[in-house]
Formats: sequence, structure tokens, C-alpha cells
Amino acid sequence: MITKEQIIKILDLAKISIDDSEIENFIKEIGSILEYVAKIKECNVKNDDISMAHFLNNYVGTVLREDVLDINSYLSQNLLFVNIPNKKTPGNYLRINKSEKK
Repeated sequence: MITKEQIIKILDLAKISIDDSEIENFIKEIGSILEYVAKIKECNVKNDDISMAHFLNNYVGTVLREDVLDINSYLSQNLLFVNIPNKKTPGNYLRINKSEKK
């Protein structure tokens, strides 16, 4: 079980301030979380049958998508510069105005 002093120390380290009336509720909530973590620690996860590798090897479906370049989704330089007159430089770079500080 977590103590009131430990909760106050955690709140202080996290720079969280709560009313004294909320500390008791906080103790109960943190205590239940710690009890749940203790239950999880008791689980046997050393068994090869439940490893992630076993899951992925038997997974039916696509885990990752294939990287495909869709040329049609990109604008050509000519289409890009159509709506930007007098901004094209000799090296096909886009010229922009210097930003002004206010």
C-alpha cells in the first residue's frame, strides 16, 4: 500500500498540487493501479507459445504496407508554377519574399 507521504512526494516531484481532500482518493487510485501491476508481474510470460514472434509468424494479413511511389499524386513543376508568376528562378527554385518582422 502506498502512504500519504509517498503520494505527497510524488505530487511534489511532478509539480502537481491537489487539495488535501483529494489525496485520500489519489491514494486509493494509485494503490489499485499498483495492485494491478503486481498481478501482471505474476503472469508467466516465459512460455514460447505466447511470444510476440509466435504471434507475428502466425498472423494472417498485412502487418506493414508496401512502400509504393504514386507518381500521379505529385504535381509537376510546370503545374506548381502556373499560379505563381515571376517566382521561378533559373535553377527551378521557388523565390519567396523576405519575411517582415512586426
